[in-house]
Amino acid sequence: MENAIENATGKDAKVDINKEKVEIESGGNRMVVDGKANTWPNEIPGDVPEFKLGKIEGITTSNVDGVNTWVIAFKEVQNGFLEKYEAQLKEKGFETTVIKSGDKGGSIMAETKKYSVFLMGGEGTVSVSVNVKKPE
Repeated sequence: MENAIENATGKDAKVDINKEKVEIESGGNRMVVDGKANTWPNEIPGDVPEFKLGKIEGITTSNVDGVNTWVIAFKEVQNGFLEKYEAQLKEKGFETTVIKSGDKGGSIMAETKKYSVFLMGGEGTVSVSVNVKKPE
């Protein structure tokens, strides 16, 4: 895997695979995929509301070009998650756009000057992506 990344990017790469956790570093960028993670990352700023409407089943974190991103996968998500999480985002000052897909699915795109959040899901599963924007 290290050779493939090095060949594709032209930069040194370090890959550490340990059971359900994979860490990749290359060119000053870092990505961690953790299939055993089950709690909301403490590193996500408190300005972003925690999604508490399901159980976490894995987290991918990355720092690419100085931008921090978390992608959190959930299972056993409660009905009404779109409306409930949108309300929490709005309380924190996010501007939101909601797209519904059927009775139990859809997506939320939410932004402030500092953060963007993208939620997508349905049928009991959801993925939430949190991105700390690069300062202008």
